[in-house]
Amino acid sequence: MIWKNLEQVDRYARERYRHWDQRWLSRREERLVTGIFTRYNLGGSILDVPVGYGRFQKLLSRFGTVHALDSNYYAVLYQRKNLGLALHSVTGRAQELSYPH
Repeated sequence: MIWKNLEQVDRYARERYRHWDQRWLSRREERLVTGIFTRYNLGGSILDVPVGYGRFQKLLSRFGTVHALDSNYYAVLYQRKNLGLALHSVTGRAQELSYPH
């Protein structure tokens, strides 16, 4: 998403899962992520890219420290202001991450 201000991010976060089928899909995705982390005993440092408005941050924080990256400044700002878990959230691009080959 290309959000141009905090109000757009907030509106998206409030309206994205307002219909029953969207909520059903969201719960299914959350159960899938929880199942993967639990089954394979994953945790520690978790990289969430792209993090968007932070939909999975509370869930992922149960398994470790979440490091979040998004190219949209307002998405990262929204997380910091509204979730309280986004201490490790930064604006940037995944292509620019230093990753060992």
